[in-house]
Amino acid sequence: MTSLLIMTSTLTTQTIPFGSDSEKTGQRIGIGSEDNKLYGSIGLCQPKGLSKSLGLIEGYGGRGKGGLPATLSPEEEEKAKGPHEKYGYNSYLSEKISLDRTIPDYRPTKCKELKYAKDLPQLSIIFIFVNEALSVILRSVHSAVNHTPAHLLKEIILVDDNSDEEELKGPLEEYVNKRYPGLVKVVRNQKREGLIRARIEGWKVATGQITGFFDAHVEFTAGWAEPVLSRIQENRKRVILPSIDNIKQDTFEVQRYENSAHGYSWELWCMYISPPKDWWDAGDPSLPI
Repeated sequence: MTSLLIMTSTLTTQTIPFGSDSEKTGQRIGIGSEDNKLYGSIGLCQPKGLSKSLGLIEGYGGRGKGGLPATLSPEEEEKAKGPHEKYGYNSYLSEKISLDRTIPDYRPTKCKELKYAKDLPQLSIIFIFVNEALSVILRSVHSAVNHTPAHLLKEIILVDDNSDEEELKGPLEEYVNKRYPGLVKVVRNQKREGLIRARIEGWKVATGQITGFFDAHVEFTAGWAEPVLSRIQENRKRVILPSIDNIKQDTFEVQRYENSAHGYSWELWCMYISPPKDWWDAGDPSLPI
């Protein structure tokens, strides 16, 4: 079966907004965009203890809840300097933020009101990483599981492009095997292949009807998957890029970005492009760009 691609750009950190209602099954939770009562069930529905052994936090509250800026004490700020320089973002602070934190739903009202077919194709989500902070990778995984309807999420594939960090070897694999048995797979390259070949290695083991490629430092919002899958169901030749917001590297605050298309300059730099005039004239922000 032909797999189709969902590409993301390479921002420092990203969120992926869109969609409609989600649902939950067992321990795999989908957070409905208009039912905030489900937020409170996250900590109760998810098994405890696994993340604690890694020095990480589960549950929906704590620092950075709701996508607000998270802060450190003066003593913690001093400890955070080294990791910040190493990763290019505040990985020390990331460890203090829950893997399941809530983030804002910035979708226009019309997007929230859209309804989608129940028989959408299943999705394989592929995360590529090399020497990424463990907490950031796992927050990406938790966010994908929490905000993708269980019947649409076929699997999550983590492709390690030959990382050196010890915590990304045994500890990562043991965690996902216990936390998400059968749902999360780990693929390890024996040598550094680079982003595109690493994506291909993930694609080789994907079994979903649609394949989505993401950086391993993202967070998903409620209902992100349905409009993406619906557009591809209409035409399997489409390559879809969702709207992308920003997560600040120093505070992990989620910042809204206005809708834009993505393109490339003649130097092949990725760039944001304002939607065309006919899109603005239509007056419907739920329309694809």
